[in-house]
Amino acid sequence: MTPEQVQGRKITIAIALVVGIPALLMAILLLVSPVPSTGLGWVQVIVPVVLAVLLYKGYGRARAYGIFSLGLGSVWLILGTLLSGNIAVIVITTPIYAINLAAAIVLWKSKSVEAYFDRQTGLREGVPSITSTSQD
Repeated sequence: MTPEQVQGRKITIAIALVVGIPALLMAILLLVSPVPSTGLGWVQVIVPVVLAVLLYKGYGRARAYGIFSLGLGSVWLILGTLLSGNIAVIVITTPIYAINLAAAIVLWKSKSVEAYFDRQTGLREGVPSITSTSQD
């Protein structure tokens, strides 16, 4: 891997952790909660964990979905929080949503992340990566 691809992999792993860790913590809460959970609660856990794993593996469609869901979801939630007028909720949740929005922007704009996903796609499809100088 080129240094740019290694940097892209590190960035992607960090974003996968930002997406996956809160979902895993939510799963633990659902498991230990005395109140029965609904199917929707488990969907909110499973989708981010699957997305985190697919981002880690370098699937381009996971990158596209991550950009879309993190970006649109964060903007939607930030606007909803700001319009609620509850200062405590704004102070607590806005930084979390801003981190997700920043993750979406990095997934979208970073050339190193793009190089990493190009390499992973090329390895899966047996096509040499455009940005790779050697095949590892």
